[in-house]
Amino acid sequence: MQHLENQQESCSGYPQAYGIMGLHDDGKGYFLENGVKIAELSGISISEQKLNAENQIEAYAIALETHLEGSTDGNAVKAALYALSEIPDSGMVNFLARDLQVFEVLRFMSNSDRAEEFGFSPQHYNLVSIFGSVNYEVLSSDKIEVSETGITNGQGAAYTLNANASLQYGPAIWNPAAVCNFSSRQGRSNFSDYHSYHSRNLRWSYFLGTKLQF
Repeated sequence: MQHLENQQESCSGYPQAYGIMGLHDDGKGYFLENGVKIAELSGISISEQKLNAENQIEAYAIALETHLEGSTDGNAVKAALYALSEIPDSGMVNFLARDLQVFEVLRFMSNSDRAEEFGFSPQHYNLVSIFGSVNYEVLSSDKIEVSETGITNGQGAAYTLNANASLQYGPAIWNPAAVCNFSSRQGRSNFSDYHSYHSRNLRWSYFLGTKLQF
């Protein structure tokens, strides 16, 4: 894996994350400033984190272990990753983005081939149980459709919020006007490129499997 320094702003103009863990210290109204939270939990300041990847990984490890409290259960890992995510916990699209983020980490950790490739023990998380059977169909789909009436996998499964989710609509993570992230057909917006999320999730998954030695 290679971390790219001096990455350019995204084509949709969202604030740039810093470091190998993709954290934010200035969310500019879009993202939660999870870098600040991780600095508080780890005792490693943002300026120290930005010095090198080792500091970034160590800071995230301490923060994550604080939330995990010794558990490696799938639901515990999910809750810990939620707590350290940059994605706001309000608005249907934000909940979807955060679930996709965590889903890919847990799916990666459950993949025996990836475990062998990167040197960690596969966890075999029950993703259907963790996310619910219907949401699993959406999160694992190759295509997700977002329209004014809801979010589906295009085959009848509709993404739903859990009972504790906020119904307020915060700032959307994906901007429908940004052609780099969406393609539009028949009035519906289709996710077309998860590259940034997948690349960061791979880093997180590698970190979870090696740093925490699952």
